[in-house]
Amino acid sequence: MSLLAADDAGLQTGKRNADHFTREGIWIDTDGQVGEDFQMIRMSALASRLKRRLLPVDRPPDQLVGDPDAPYIFRWRLWPKNPLINAYLHNVVRADDEAALHDHPWPSVSIMLAGTIDETFAARKGEKVRKLRAGDVVLRKSRFAHRLSPVLTEPAWTLFITGPRVREWGFHCAQGWRDWKTFVEARKGGKYNGCDDP
Repeated sequence: MSLLAADDAGLQTGKRNADHFTREGIWIDTDGQVGEDFQMIRMSALASRLKRRLLPVDRPPDQLVGDPDAPYIFRWRLWPKNPLINAYLHNVVRADDEAALHDHPWPSVSIMLAGTIDETFAARKGEKVRKLRAGDVVLRKSRFAHRLSPVLTEPAWTLFITGPRVREWGFHCAQGWRDWKTFVEARKGGKYNGCDDP
């Protein structure tokens, strides 16, 4: 694993396990194929400041992501939606669809503001899981396939920033990639898991 780490003593580089660095440090993980699709930086102090400034007080969410009766993300837009760059405050209250990992239509940056999320993602040899905690910053390409599952000991909040739309998005089923509209249509009525054909 190749790491770039910075702390009060200055910049360090080397091959180490990321667990050796404290939560107060900053590290970037660029491990193999995963490194081609994401980079992670841990900055607890920045997350704490962003959380204090961005958490809504009385404003209802702009969007409920998932089933309207049981959403898994409450979303607040931080400025009007546009084709170049958008920013959202997310309150992740339950896991993404477990039938398959999903990707996105744009590159994105996630900053963990509070709580903990288990992120399952596609790796060279199957799937891996990592914990995202307050202060973690994750940069993802649009094709990066993942699933989020909050650890519900405290609310999970993220700042989610998206770039311009570059592709259609969808789900990575065992039978292959399936666009989101086909996946959602297959789930209607609750008889199929989205990857199955109705």
